[in-house]
Amino acid sequence: MDCKAESLLVSLVSDEYLGCIREKNTTKEMWKVLEDTFAKKSAGKQTVIRKQIARLQLKEGTSLRAHLLKFEDLIRQLRVAGSNLEESDVCAALSLTLPESYDPLMTALENLPEDELTYEVKKTRLLSDESKRLDRMHSYEEKPTAFVGDQRR
Repeated sequence: MDCKAESLLVSLVSDEYLGCIREKNTTKEMWKVLEDTFAKKSAGKQTVIRKQIARLQLKEGTSLRAHLLKFEDLIRQLRVAGSNLEESDVCAALSLTLPESYDPLMTALENLPEDELTYEVKKTRLLSDESKRLDRMHSYEEKPTAFVGDQRR
């Protein structure tokens, strides 16, 4: 199995990095070298990613889905960098990236029992809320006016 795994690993590694793993005897050793090279687990890397999360802000009128994708990518990077994030930390960080217009929803969610308030619950409720906001916005745009005044003034 090690031979099969080694073959797969070597086929996926770019030619410029094959030299890093050439001298290793097992796939585990190869993987360790690649992990040490590319998945740097350090306090410095974690600090950089935490700053990016702190600066991340959803602007009014922009896509919540795109915002969540960016947020989740940063959380994933933070975990790869060695951070052990609690679910409550992720939920709190997400709340800090949202504009004030989401405050009523965030307050309602924060009143849920702690064991029920997960990132997935928060994400689902946020996406549902965004859908309602978009529906309201489109319904206002599509309402016909009964009387149109003289616009020549």
